[in-house]
Amino acid sequence: MMPLWPANWPIDIDSLRIADTVLALPLLVAILISIYFLSPYLGGARSRNTVVPNAKRQAVLSKHRKFGEWTPIDFSYPEISRHDKDLEDIQPIPYRPFKPGSYHVTMGIRPMPWDEWIELDNEYAAYHRIRSHRLHTRGPKALAFLPAKVGVVNSAYEAAIELVHELAEYLIRRYPATFRVTRHTSNYIASLSDSPRKKGRLDYGWDGAPAIKEITVIPLGVTYDLPLPVDDESAFVDKPPQSDAGDHTSDPGSTCDVFWKGIAERAMKVAALL
Repeated sequence: MMPLWPANWPIDIDSLRIADTVLALPLLVAILISIYFLSPYLGGARSRNTVVPNAKRQAVLSKHRKFGEWTPIDFSYPEISRHDKDLEDIQPIPYRPFKPGSYHVTMGIRPMPWDEWIELDNEYAAYHRIRSHRLHTRGPKALAFLPAKVGVVNSAYEAAIELVHELAEYLIRRYPATFRVTRHTSNYIASLSDSPRKKGRLDYGWDGAPAIKEITVIPLGVTYDLPLPVDDESAFVDKPPQSDAGDHTSDPGSTCDVFWKGIAERAMKVAALL
C-alpha cells in the first residue's frame, strides 16, 4: 500500500500554514456574515432608555377587569435626548428594507428606542402643507370618530386628547429648536356646568407640570391650542377641589357626547399637523 505521504517527499511547514489559512478563510467569512446579519437581534437590541412595563402586575390587573375595560398602570417616560439641529439640517431617514443592519425591517417585536418615536426632518414643512390642505378640503373624509357603543366599548375621545398632549410633551423635549410651548396655570379645575368633567385633576403634563396650553412650530410661525375637556382658563384653580372625581358618561347623541367629539376632533387635527 502506498503511504499517504511518501518518505522521500519534503514537508514544507510554511506551505502547510498557508494552506490551513486558505481553508479557514471561508469559515471565518461565514462567521462574520452571520454576526453581521444577527447583530440587531443580539444583546444590544434593548435601548438604554427603553422602559419595559410590569408585565406580571398588568396580567393580574387584566385578569380581574370587566369586559371592555382596561386597567391602566403607572408609567414614567424615560429621559428624551435633545436633537438641537434645525429641521432644515436633518436629512430624511432612507427607507431601505433590502439592506441589513439598522435599516432591517422587523415586525415590531423589539423595544423601541424612545428617541426614535417621532422622527422629523427637512421635509416637515412640505408635509405640513399637505396635511393642512387635506384637513381643510376633505373634512370628515380625512378625520372622523365613531361614537361610543353603550355597554360595548367607549369612544376614543379622551384617547385623542391624551395623544396630542403626549405628542407635544415629547416634541418639545426632542426638538427644542423647533417647538415652543406655554402651559396652563394649574392642574386642577373647579366645577363646570357645561363640562363632562365636573371636578378633578388634569394629568396631561409630564413630570407633574400643568398641561400644555399652546404649542408653536417655530420654523413655520404657527401656533396651535391644545384642547382639554375644559375650554375656559378661569376653570383652573390652585388647590384640588373637595371631590376629585373626573368621570363622565358619553352616550351617543347626548350634549356630553357632542362636547367631547368636538374636542377630540380638534385634538386629532393638531396631532396630525404636529
